[in-house]
Amino acid sequence: MTENLPVLILTKHVLLPYQELKLDFTEESAKEVLSYAYDNANKKVLVVYNLSENFDCDTLPKVGVIAKISKKLLLSNGNLRVILSGLNRVKVKSFELKNGLYDSVIKKLYISNPITLEEEANVKKLKELAKQYMDETPGSSNSIYNLIEESNDLDYITDLIVDLVDFDTNVKAKYMLEFDYLARSNMLIKDVYNETKSSSILFKISVALVSL
Repeated sequence: MTENLPVLILTKHVLLPYQELKLDFTEESAKEVLSYAYDNANKKVLVVYNLSENFDCDTLPKVGVIAKISKKLLLSNGNLRVILSGLNRVKVKSFELKNGLYDSVIKKLYISNPITLEEEANVKKLKELAKQYMDETPGSSNSIYNLIEESNDLDYITDLIVDLVDFDTNVKAKYMLEFDYLARSNMLIKDVYNETKSSSILFKISVALVSL
């Protein structure tokens, strides 16, 4: 099943499924895309992340996230403020430049396969790592962690954990662009383990400095 959606290109932020972002836009092209999507595309837009500000239809990534524009507000300074709610990751069949704005043809894939033993093991391991990260990182989101604990859906859990952990934008982009949730989970096990170790060391250093 294919669908056409206007394209919002982000270069400094990453939107994942099940995540919300509040962003202010000054660029006229972005404001035009968002206004068009809000009025003509059932408030939906395809969000893609592109590190370079130089791109065309051939170089834009072929994986993006469908977002619902939950709120749109024109501010007094002329900026457009929106809240984007990530829905699901999709593959892009093609991009087209129309009147200075990008449009996309996306392919929705709904595949339901039996849960494998590797997936079950990864769910268990990721929950353990999320718990360790919470213990070592004061101030982490309890609401996201509770959602992780309540689910056994590996696809869902991977995106929640990427949102939970304080990864930099380039790391988050790596997960946004990986369509295979099993591959995402295997990468995430390594990355969360390393991030937890770093957080633990920094926390111990800060505690030691306070006690001096």
